[in-house]
Amino acid sequence: MLEFRVFQLKQEAEALLKLGGSFLDTSNDALGQWIHALDRLCYDKNPNQQSFVIPDEDGLRIRTVASSAYEPDPREGAYRVAGELCFKWDVALLPNPPARTKRKFRVSGNASTKLLIKEVRPNEQDRLLGHWQFELGAADAPGCFFHIGVGQSETPPMHFPKGLSVPRLPSILVTPTDALDFLLGELFQTRWQQRNTEELDEARIWGKHQRHRLRKLLEWKREQLVDQSGSAWNRLKHQRQPRADLFLPSDD
Repeated sequence: MLEFRVFQLKQEAEALLKLGGSFLDTSNDALGQWIHALDRLCYDKNPNQQSFVIPDEDGLRIRTVASSAYEPDPREGAYRVAGELCFKWDVALLPNPPARTKRKFRVSGNASTKLLIKEVRPNEQDRLLGHWQFELGAADAPGCFFHIGVGQSETPPMHFPKGLSVPRLPSILVTPTDALDFLLGELFQTRWQQRNTEELDEARIWGKHQRHRLRKLLEWKREQLVDQSGSAWNRLKHQRQPRADLFLPSDD
């Protein structure tokens, strides 16, 4: 399965925490807690199986501030909404390298990042409008390896109820940090774009890591389609296992 550097993911999360400060609800520190967990893993001396997780519970999700800015300026959306993000990645730490900044983990099981959009209603409970998951497919799972699942809820609204695990839409976004970037870009169409173009160290760090990951993923997808007959989509859909070091820096 795919391998990642712990320190790089920590850098990305720290950059997004600083860039997204005014966009995120600070009533809980779910993103900060995850950053601390990643930092501890950089110093962990023993390979072991564990989970990177922000639980699927209302009080522990990363949450945006309320927004109607999911249309570009000067338009405004019909709903006032907040976005929420939670995830669970089952991972195995790899043997300790000489430098903590090169500590790596391998995805060893489930890798799913869930995003929810809720209508924020004064003096009432938030109303779920929709949700989806960015996922990495298991070795024996149907659908494209990098995909998006829609809905699959046990509670209303159940337009795609649990048990109906289609569609699995192809995706180029991989990590929880990619998913958070996407969520903020959707809910704050103009402001998040402006924030990302500011000359800030955090924007440069985040952009560097994400560009490397997207470039490698698109190159891998292209490689699967060279000199193949039949349906190009089905060829890509059934390529189950990218090489483990696909996203690692070249100096590993």
